[in-house]
Amino acid sequence: MVIDEIQRAPESLLAIKAQVDADQRPGRYLLTGSSRLQTDRLSTMRPASHVRTMPLA
Repeated sequence: MVIDEIQRAPESLLAIKAQVDADQRPGRYLLTGSSRLQTDRLSTMRPASHVRTMPLA
């Protein structure tokens, strides 16, 4: 599932985290956005090995 501009719906992060914790197959979610806010918040929720960032510019 691709979710663009995730920083506009930060309340979704906990629901996504619960789904990833329940089924840890890689590649199920691709979160994009124009802000580092979502990666900063996600990295405090779980081990950094589960969060990957790729700057596009």
